[in-house]
Amino acid sequence: MSGAEAIAPSVNGSTSPRWRRQASTCRSTACDRSSTRSLPSSKTVVILAVFVNIVVTFANTMLRYVMNWDLPWAADVSTLLLSMVTFLGAPAFLRRTTGMAYTALIDQMSGERRHVLRACGLMNVVAICALSLAVYPGFFAAQIKQILPVLEVNMGSVAIWLGVGLVLMIIYTLEKLAGIQRKALGIALALTGVLTGLVLLLRAAYFSGAIDLDPFCGSIDPISFSMPSAFAPPMVAMSSAARAGSAVGS
Repeated sequence: MSGAEAIAPSVNGSTSPRWRRQASTCRSTACDRSSTRSLPSSKTVVILAVFVNIVVTFANTMLRYVMNWDLPWAADVSTLLLSMVTFLGAPAFLRRTTGMAYTALIDQMSGERRHVLRACGLMNVVAICALSLAVYPGFFAAQIKQILPVLEVNMGSVAIWLGVGLVLMIIYTLEKLAGIQRKALGIALALTGVLTGLVLLLRAAYFSGAIDLDPFCGSIDPISFSMPSAFAPPMVAMSSAARAGSAVGS
C-alpha cells in the first residue's frame, strides 16, 4: 500500500474517488522517477558531449582571437559532438517531459478521451520512428561514403547517433504508453490501425494509377515536424530519399 492510500480517508469503508486519483498520480509519478533514474546513460553521454564541445569551441575561439590561429579539427569534432547532443538529447528530453509537443487540444480534454488522444500521439511517434528506421540503412550507407575533411573519418560516425536516438525514442515512448489505461490503449491502437490501413490503401491506389497524389508525401513530412525538433530535418531527408527510391523503382 502506498503512502497516499495509507492516509486516504474512507467513505463507508472504501477510499474516496478523489483520494484514489491522487494515489494513482503518486504511483505513476514515483514510477516515472524510478524509470528515469534506472537508465541515466544517454543523459550522461549528452552532458559529457556538451561539456567537451564547450571546451573545444572556447579554446578554438580564444586561440583564434589571441594567437591568430585555430584548431583545424575543431569543426569536425563539433559536428560529431553536436550529433550526439541532438539525437541522444531529444529522447532524453522526451522521457522526462512531454517534449516540444502541441498540447492545446489534449489539455482541453479529460477522462478517457484525454488518455486515448495521448496514446494516439505516442503511437504516432513510435510509428514514425519505426518507419524512419526502415529507411535508415540506405541513409547510413550514403553517409559513410562522405568523409570529415580533417579527421578523415567517414560520416557514419555522425549518422549512427540518429539511429541510436530513434531506438531510444521508441523505448522511452513505450515507457510512457505503459502508464496509460489498457482500454484507452486498445481504442488508440484501433484508431491508429484504421488510419494506417487507409494510408496504405491510398498508397496502393497511387501506385496503381487510380489517384495522382501520393498520400505518403502529404502525411510524413507534417507528422515529422510534430516530432522533437532534433529529428525533424533527418526525418524529412530520409522520407524524401524513400519516396525518390520508390519512384525510381516504379
